[in-house]
Amino acid sequence: KKEYAKLLEQKNGQKKETSIDSSKIINSIEAMQIEKMFKMTIKEKCFDGIEDKFVPETFHKRCDKNPVLVLIKTDMDERIGAFTKASFDGLEIKRDPSSAIFNIDNGKYYTLASPEYTTIVCDPNELPKFGFDLTIKSNGQGINKFPLNYGDKNSNEPEDLTKNKVFKIEI
Repeated sequence: KKEYAKLLEQKNGQKKETSIDSSKIINSIEAMQIEKMFKMTIKEKCFDGIEDKFVPETFHKRCDKNPVLVLIKTDMDERIGAFTKASFDGLEIKRDPSSAIFNIDNGKYYTLASPEYTTIVCDPNELPKFGFDLTIKSNGQGINKFPLNYGDKNSNEPEDLTKNKVFKIEI
């Protein structure tokens, strides 16, 4: 934490707290690592699964038209994330070669297996879907399936995505 505070002071002249500092999923050092990995700045939380009761309309009202970073802590205490520069507005399938799914705990990072694969599935009545690999459902459940569009992990059992936070970011 001291190292993170020093880096923030060097970057900004003083330590600035962001909504990531209150995240129960990642700490400030992990946030900095994610920002560096995707060459972006985490701005503010636009959706919280628990606080916003997993309502898709709330997600789309607050998070559409923005690049999105999704952070998830499952009922098995696995911490995973997903990132895309594509927006979730509209009713369509979108491709973004910079998108990725990652495991915060083991550092594994999964990009699209092929550029023509689906990056995100946009539907105003649904929560974020990253390809057919990571689906967040409105009941707080999610399905984590690899390798369909991203990487090579193999879990296809539904998980309870108990702590789901989505952040607006700046690229």
